[in-house]
Amino acid sequence: MTAMKRYIKSIIVLSFMLAAMQTAWADGRNWMASLPDNVYITQLSIPGAHDAATSGVSSISAYFAKTQNLTLSDQWDAGVRVFDLRPTDESADGPIYHGAGTFRASTGVTLKSALNTLKTKLTDNNKEFAIVIIRNENNTGQDNGKWKNVIKPILDSFNDVLTEWHRDLRLSDVRGKIIVLARDEVTETKAAKVGGWPDNTNYGTILLNDDGAYHIILQDYYENINTTTKNGYIKTMLDESMTIHCPNRLYINHTSGYTGSGLSTNIGACAKSTNKYVCDYLDAHPNIGPTGIIMMDFAGSDASSYYGASLVNKIIANNNSNTLLPIFSGPEGEYFLQNVETGLWIQGYQAIAGADRNRWNTAANVGSYGRPFLLQNPANDGWTLNTQAGSNELGCEYGDAELLYLDWNDGGARRWKITGTKDNAYITINHDRWLSVDDSNPYLLRKDGTTRNAWKLWTRAERLEALSEASEANPIDVSWLIVNPELMNNDRITPQWTEDRTGGDQKWQDGFRPNRIYEAWSFSSIDFHQTISVPNGVYEVQAYALYSPTGINSTNINDYNNYKNNGQSTVKAALYANNEQVPLPSIYSFTSPSPVADYAARDLGGVSIIDGWWQAARAMGEDHQFHSAPLRVIVTDGTLRLGIKNTDGNPSSNWVIIGSFSLKYLGTPTALPVTVSSKGMATFSSPYALDFSSATDIKAYRAEKVNNGTVTFQPVTSAPANTGLLLVKEGGATEDITVIDAAPSVGDNLLVATVTTTTLPTETGFLNYVLADKSGAFGFFRAANNYRSQAGKAYLRINANDAPSSSAKGLTLNFGDETGIELNTTNLNVQTSNLYNLQGQRLNTQTSNLIPKGIYILNGKKVMR
Repeated sequence: MTAMKRYIKSIIVLSFMLAAMQTAWADGRNWMASLPDNVYITQLSIPGAHDAATSGVSSISAYFAKTQNLTLSDQWDAGVRVFDLRPTDESADGPIYHGAGTFRASTGVTLKSALNTLKTKLTDNNKEFAIVIIRNENNTGQDNGKWKNVIKPILDSFNDVLTEWHRDLRLSDVRGKIIVLARDEVTETKAAKVGGWPDNTNYGTILLNDDGAYHIILQDYYENINTTTKNGYIKTMLDESMTIHCPNRLYINHTSGYTGSGLSTNIGACAKSTNKYVCDYLDAHPNIGPTGIIMMDFAGSDASSYYGASLVNKIIANNNSNTLLPIFSGPEGEYFLQNVETGLWIQGYQAIAGADRNRWNTAANVGSYGRPFLLQNPANDGWTLNTQAGSNELGCEYGDAELLYLDWNDGGARRWKITGTKDNAYITINHDRWLSVDDSNPYLLRKDGTTRNAWKLWTRAERLEALSEASEANPIDVSWLIVNPELMNNDRITPQWTEDRTGGDQKWQDGFRPNRIYEAWSFSSIDFHQTISVPNGVYEVQAYALYSPTGINSTNINDYNNYKNNGQSTVKAALYANNEQVPLPSIYSFTSPSPVADYAARDLGGVSIIDGWWQAARAMGEDHQFHSAPLRVIVTDGTLRLGIKNTDGNPSSNWVIIGSFSLKYLGTPTALPVTVSSKGMATFSSPYALDFSSATDIKAYRAEKVNNGTVTFQPVTSAPANTGLLLVKEGGATEDITVIDAAPSVGDNLLVATVTTTTLPTETGFLNYVLADKSGAFGFFRAANNYRSQAGKAYLRINANDAPSSSAKGLTLNFGDETGIELNTTNLNVQTSNLYNLQGQRLNTQTSNLIPKGIYILNGKKVMR
C-alpha cells in the first residue's frame, strides 16, 4: 500500500472515530435533562475527573501529573460533571497545577478560565449542573490567607452561576448552576467548606460546613497502590452507596491512583485496572442504586484501554427509573410501614430493652401485622409519623409524644426524610439517624448502613389488595383490621371495645407496657366484643386470655385437680367469631417454671399458678402463656364480630382476663357450609362461585319465570358469585358446597341476591316477595315496605301483573311436572286421603286436624306445607 493510500485510509478511520466520539459526547452534553427534579443530588450517579485540568501537561511531568487526555470542554461533552481543580495564588486568575516539589506541573489552565468553560456549557445545557472541588496546590507550604484573597474574587465574579450548598439540595435547586466544594477554607463566598479531607484514605468521613448532620464518605486511596487492594476499597464504597440511598451522605469514590514511584509512576496502569473494575461491577449490578460521585483518571477516554469513556457512559446509564424513584411526596394520610428485608411492620408499643429503652418516645416495636401511622408534612420540612396514640402514651423528651421520634441528646427530635428507592421508601432522620430493625429482637433502633433501613409504605387499600396472595399455606396476619387489637391505652382509637356485662365488676389495668389488660369478675354474663368490616374469606382468630372459676388470688389445688381431670369442663367462657367459638385457656394451664423472671406466683402443692393480673399480663405479653386455640371462621357478608363471652352460668367468683386478639386471613374457602332449615327451603346467595353438582342433600334452583302467581323454578348445578338461589331439602340439612373459581350465568333468574343487608327497593310496576312463615304457611309472600333482607339471602322481584290478586296470598312454587313442588297456602285437611311423604309412604291423617309442615305428594304432585 502506498504512503498516500495509507494516509487516506488513516484519515477515513480517524473521521469515523471522531464521528463516533462526537455521537457519544453529544449524548453526554445534557444527560441530566430527563432526570426528575425532586431527587436529591446525593441519589445521582455522577462521573468525575480527578485533576481534571491536566490534559495539557507535557514533558517529564506527564509521568506523574497527567491524569486526563481530554480538555475540560471535551470532558463535559463526554458527560463528566465533577471537576477536581487545584488553583494556586501565584496570580489573580488562580493558575492550576498538579503536584508539588521538583515535578510540579503547570496545566496551563486557570480557575477563572475553567469556570468560564463550565459557565458556557451550562448556558447551552441549562438542565445540567457541575460540582467543582478546589484545593490549595501551592509549591511551598500552605499560605491559606493569601490563597483565600486570590480565590475569593474569582468565585465572587461567578456569583450568578454559583449556588450555595445546603443539606437537602435537589436537582431542581441546582440546574444551570455550579457547586463549589473547597478543601481549603474560602470565607465569605458561596463555596462550601469540606473539613478535614483525609490523605490517602480507604474510607473517610468528612463534614460539610461543619454540619454534623451531613457527611461526605470518601475513598481516595491513591499512593503507589496495589490494584487488587484498591479495587476492594472501591467495591466497599459501591456496596454501601448503592444500598443506603441516604440524602445526608455524599459518596466520593476515587478510581484514580498510581503504581510505582518517581519517574516510574504509572497512572495509566492503575486506570486500566480500576476503571475496568467499576465497569464490570456496574454490569454485574444493574439498576441497584446510585454510585455517588466516581472520580477517575482519563475520564471520557478509552484510548490506551483506559476505559474512561466506557465508565462515564455506564455511570450515566445507572441513573434510570429504578435507581431514581422520586422522593416520597405524599399525599398526607394513613400508612403502614413495613421493613423490606425482614417483612416486619411497625406496630405495638412494647417496652424497649437495653440502651435504647428511653430513646424512642413511643417505644415502638415491630411485628407481623403493623399499625397505621399518620404521615404529615406540616411545613414541607420533612415528615412527622403520628402514632395516633393520644395522650396516654409514653412521654417524649423532645416534642410531641404522639410523634415517632428517635430522641438523642445530641440533636433532639427532628422530622423524617423519606427518599425513594427501588420498590420501597427509605426513611432517615435529617441528623443522620436511621429507622431500622435490630437483628436479634423486635425493637426499632438507630442503625447505620444496612438494608434493614429500607421501609415500604402501604396504604390500607394496597394492603387489602395484597390479601389476594393469602392461602392456607400462606396466611397473612391482618390483626390491623381489628380496632386496637392489643387493648392499648389509647384515647384516640375509636370505636373502642364494647363491654356488655351483667353483674360483677370490671377494670382496665395498665400493665408493664402501654398495652392494657381487661379483667372482669363475679359476673353472670359477659360479652366483650367488636364488629369489623373485612373482606370475605377464611379467617383464624386467636386471643391471649384466661378464665378462672375463682378469683385469681383464690386458686386452689382442688380446682387445679378438677381442671386436670376434666379438661375444659371448668372453663365457662369462650373466644368467639361470628357463630364459631373455642374455650378460653384455663388459669390452670399455666406452665411452670417460666422463662420469665419475677413472677409472684402461688404454690399449689408444688404447682406454680399466677397470683394477680400483673402476672397474667406478663405471662401473656412476655412469655406467650394463655394463648387460645385457633378459631376458624368463614366470612361471607363482609362482617366479623369477635370477642369473648360466657358459655354457661357462671359462679359468682369467676374471673376473665383479656390481653390481646390476633387475626389471620387464609384466603378463599375451598367449600362453603350451606344450611337449609327444617322448613325445607331457604333463599341464598354466596360471594363465591359454587358447584352443586356433587351435593347429596341440598338442591339449588333459579326462578325462571312467574305467571298468574305461580313461579317456575329450574335446577342449577353451578352458580356464579352473588347469584340469588332457592335451596331445597326436605327436613333441612347442612352441607359443604364446593367453591370454584368461576361459573357461567344460570340464565333467566328473578331471584335477586342481597350481597349486604339491604332495604328492598320499590319501583312502580314491580313487587318484592320474600320467603316467610305467614299464617301457618311457609313460602314467598309480599314484602312489607322498607323490608330489610339479610346479607347472603335473596328475594323475588316480579312484575306486578303476575302477582296473585290478593296481597296476602303467597306465590305458588312450581318445580316442573316431574319434580315439581307447588305451595298450597291453605292448610292440608285431614280428609286428604291421597297424601304421601317423599319416601312413598301413605300418611295417617286421621289423628290430627293438620299435617306437619314439609314437602308431600298429593294427587301425583309435590306440594309444600
